[in-house]
Amino acid sequence: MSPKSSSSASDSGSAPARGDGARRRGRLSRPAFLATVLTLAIGAAALAIPQRMYAPESVRVPPAAVALRPDTLGEEVAWQRVIRYDDRDAVTGVTAGAAGPVIVTAHGAAGVDPATGEQTWSYTRPASLRRIGNPCERDGVPEPHTDASCYAVLTPDRSRLVLGYDAGPLGVLLVVLDTTTGEVAFEHMYAYRGGEDSRTSAGRHVDVHVTDRALMAGEEVVSLEDGSRLATVPESALTDVGLTNDCPRDDVELCERLEGPSRGGHATLVLDLTCWRPDHDYDKNSTWCEARIAPDDDLTAIQTVAGVVPAESGGPEVIEGRVLRYAAPDAAYAELSQSSREDVDASEGAAGRGLPLEAVNLDSVSGSEPAETVPLDGVGAVHSYRIRHPYRVLTAEGGPEKAERSAGDAAPDAAVEAFIVPSADGVYTAAELAGQTSGAAWLETLQVHRSKGEGVSVMRPDGEVVLHLNDYPAAVNWLPTSGVGYILRAPGVTAVVDQHAIVESTGDASYELIITALR
Repeated sequence: MSPKSSSSASDSGSAPARGDGARRRGRLSRPAFLATVLTLAIGAAALAIPQRMYAPESVRVPPAAVALRPDTLGEEVAWQRVIRYDDRDAVTGVTAGAAGPVIVTAHGAAGVDPATGEQTWSYTRPASLRRIGNPCERDGVPEPHTDASCYAVLTPDRSRLVLGYDAGPLGVLLVVLDTTTGEVAFEHMYAYRGGEDSRTSAGRHVDVHVTDRALMAGEEVVSLEDGSRLATVPESALTDVGLTNDCPRDDVELCERLEGPSRGGHATLVLDLTCWRPDHDYDKNSTWCEARIAPDDDLTAIQTVAGVVPAESGGPEVIEGRVLRYAAPDAAYAELSQSSREDVDASEGAAGRGLPLEAVNLDSVSGSEPAETVPLDGVGAVHSYRIRHPYRVLTAEGGPEKAERSAGDAAPDAAVEAFIVPSADGVYTAAELAGQTSGAAWLETLQVHRSKGEGVSVMRPDGEVVLHLNDYPAAVNWLPTSGVGYILRAPGVTAVVDQHAIVESTGDASYELIITALR
């Protein structure tokens, strides 16, 4: 198949209270006077710095009719867009907004017309985006910079995009965009929590969570419509992350508190996650987690979801409010409390014991939606691809052997049992998907395989090639082992996205993003 048209662009994203002594008018001492002046000066600077340092540039578009998301993978190229960039103007990935693709860069974001590939709206500032998304680490190591969900948090309904700009010791300036028009809904200054070093922002923790209608930034919850304050998070809901002896159960000596995901359910915030081993073998990976959740309209109604299953990376996966949980939590905890078996790998504790699992929608647990659980018969191990995928798919695997593979590699021998696909609102077995040629679940589970000799192919999870891209416009010196490829399913378009490095003749590296829209 040859591209019918292609376009090339080089984009850079780019009255004070009065008490009994109110009648006494004392004079300020010199130190007190200076302190007052400094306080006022710092306050004025805090107001002025964001405007002075981060003057935005934006292009907005009027609201228009929004196309449906396709359920099929076309066989012809509708358009292609090739973007070259370097580390200074990096493109962190492409995600699906409410009206089409959205490209996220190191300095902002831009909307793409799904019919033509041309840019519609854009928003940039001469400042760098901070990592505000979670999870953005694998085994304690940060993901590559090419991960849009780390720098831009999309609401579950994809109507709002939250960007975070580094404002130094002041904190992080959060900018909330309408993904249809590029309009700025509001700005919000996220202040670092008390007790933190205010001299540098490097390595600072940014605690941001979203639902369809609310943004939780630290201890404040604001409306995603206009930024108005909705609530203040109870102190009990704000905990420090890391290893601790302050665990949920008295018999647990050591546990790990993890930050909740930036994207919870449509109306449910995941405040935090706590994981440990019930058998007290703390040198091995956790086998049990508990999640604290709350509906976004009542942060005092905190609930605990017990028996959440950790993935191979050590913490549980929460994908658009869906988690995997032991189907019989009490019985599972009793079983997991027994001494660990020598013949079972630490990351396969659940698989070795054959404990039944179920997929749970946290919105139903919090009371925001009707109860919804789906059993996963015969599935014991959990594996998740934590990459730049606009709709991450949670993959549950059964079988005694752990399959080693990347997101784009075929693994026909792996015993993949089920896929939890939030965008399709269901759970599907590999056999069911193999018999399909269309549908949301089928599209979301397709993988992109890249090879220097064979180019780019789209494959089912079982390794069957369903589409091969001929005459691929990648640079001659591209590195298919770098970056990542994935299927983008956005309103009005299904596209193959490929992001990779290029080795220049000078030995320096640059990068290339190729979006191939299909029809």
